Amino acid sequence: MTKDEIRELAQQAGFMWGYMKEEGLVDGMIAFAKLVAEHEEKRLTDAAIKATVIAIETAMALEREACANLCIELAPSNKTMTAYKVLHEASKAIQLRGQA
Repeated sequence: MTKDEIRELAQQAGFMWGYMKEEGLVDGMIAFAKLVAEHEEKRLTDAAIKATVIAIETAMALEREACANLCIELAPSNKTMTAYKVLHEASKAIQLRGQA
């Protein structure tokens, strides 16, 4: 957190710059601690969500590339294999990847 964020949370918690009575100080410290905890929880949650999205997108890209490579490997070198047979073989190979 930046100093400005800390100051803003302290003001929201009721801290006054200058003299404060003891009971106001304790209440202010409790309120401040709660605000800081909420702020950090949100920041960490946002970071975790971003990291998860990146991981999922990366896994999907890797899987797409692997499936495309399987299709290339299964492409017939001679033209006797029908398109249906190629697609069927590619489909089976992709399904087997999910079982590995």
